[in-house]
Amino acid sequence: MGDCRIRIVIAKDLIPNIENDFTMNQMYTSDTTVREVMESTKQLFSLYQSKQSFQLWDVTLSPPNDITCWPLEDFPELQGPKSKTLHSAGWFPSGSLLVLPPNVKPSEYKVAVYDDSQYNKQEALAPMETDSKPTIEFKDETLTNSQPLPSQVMESVVKRFANDPNEQDVSDAQTLRRQNQEARKALEEERATKLDQRIKKLEETSNEKNKKVSDQVRLMLIKSRATGVKSLKQRDRMYFECVADKNGELTKEYRFFSPQDTFAKIASSFSAPTQAGFQNNEVIIKRGDAYLRFPVSMRVYEAIADGHLSDKFNVIVIRWYSDNEDPSPSIVSKDDETEQMQMSQANGGDTNEARVGEAPMEQDSVNPISQSGVIEDIALGKLLQDLDITLSKGKKPKKNSAAAMKVRCMQIKSKAKGDAKRVPKMEDRFFLEVVTVSKAGEAKSSYCFLARKDKIERLLQVVATLPTSNLTELEFLVATEKASEFTAINDTSIELNGAEQRQLLKGFDRIILRQK
Repeated sequence: MGDCRIRIVIAKDLIPNIENDFTMNQMYTSDTTVREVMESTKQLFSLYQSKQSFQLWDVTLSPPNDITCWPLEDFPELQGPKSKTLHSAGWFPSGSLLVLPPNVKPSEYKVAVYDDSQYNKQEALAPMETDSKPTIEFKDETLTNSQPLPSQVMESVVKRFANDPNEQDVSDAQTLRRQNQEARKALEEERATKLDQRIKKLEETSNEKNKKVSDQVRLMLIKSRATGVKSLKQRDRMYFECVADKNGELTKEYRFFSPQDTFAKIASSFSAPTQAGFQNNEVIIKRGDAYLRFPVSMRVYEAIADGHLSDKFNVIVIRWYSDNEDPSPSIVSKDDETEQMQMSQANGGDTNEARVGEAPMEQDSVNPISQSGVIEDIALGKLLQDLDITLSKGKKPKKNSAAAMKVRCMQIKSKAKGDAKRVPKMEDRFFLEVVTVSKAGEAKSSYCFLARKDKIERLLQVVATLPTSNLTELEFLVATEKASEFTAINDTSIELNGAEQRQLLKGFDRIILRQK
């Protein structure tokens, strides 16, 4: 943005053993904070440390402004909302500060009187001497009294800025900027070291009695210690303890990422090991005794929605491995395997079929899907197949492959309607495809989203194609993998989060609202 030239004048009454006022002119970058200027000026910093009575005035503009409380009270931080840069303070490209005893105002001080007198001098200017002959002023005295050659004139023009001190000023400003950056970096490292020590001490001394309070304090320290993209808003930051595994050497650091970031972006934000051959990386998390890998295309908010991550704080591992090693098992394939095991156990071990309206069976003797009842309706399945063909413009619907499901989810997200002001965060939204079926057999499809804490019956307030608004006249069905089988939801007062935990309904599912 540029450099700022700051002029600081301290009255001689405030500094012992000096006869005149202390004056200092210093160059700073425009993003330097007021606290850094105070700390870099030893005389001003010593006044604050000794708690001597004085006043710091900003005399850059008129009237002067008392800013004594800025460095320690109003803007004591080096970054964040409790800091103030020289540019935001109005000191770009230059600013003037005046330090006076408490009972002396800037207008009464002699420096201000001197400055005013210099600007308000009313001296008559001497008339300019005009000469009809054009003259050239040379810096070289040997050329002033002789007729110069054209080459000498050009050489004089080229060297007209030879003794100009601007280049030296620029180099001095760059050196000062570099020194300020190094000093700021050293302060950040010292601050990070102190925070690490406090976090480690909390982890060692916390017990069951004050564990909750210790965890809250620890999370606050981690948030202040974490690094990441500073332009990311505070409410959109997801905090992680990242353990980097580089050839068996573990390094730990705290970082924050956006919920929209993919795990490929998270892994690529860490530097690769220096050892050759370790070019592949992955983000893994511990589940039980195993470490499972996140897919590279999965986003953070999707992992939170699927229950793989917490929305507060998580511990992840970034692992590098060579081409000869295999990647860790995927956390998605692990879930699919668990779901298939539950389905096979339900089909082989339970021969009693649940019916619509039947009382819920015991949790230990039936899978979660059969609690609400599975019904078979060939006519409804045929109606939905015709609807899919209509929506795909006469083409045969694609198979439910992983790529097709991902495209379908992206389509639902882009076309879903809902209250964006009520549910601003993407990770808090529960997306659904809603198919309404009237008594006449007319089916209409639409996409919508609700809050994850909303009840299922809130769909009546969102869907515009309902055949009726009476809840008792509607039947809630969820499509299954088989085209003619549907899961009936008898209790519509449960929350969408609870329905997902009980495996009644998942995000991006197709739910059918049929008129009885």
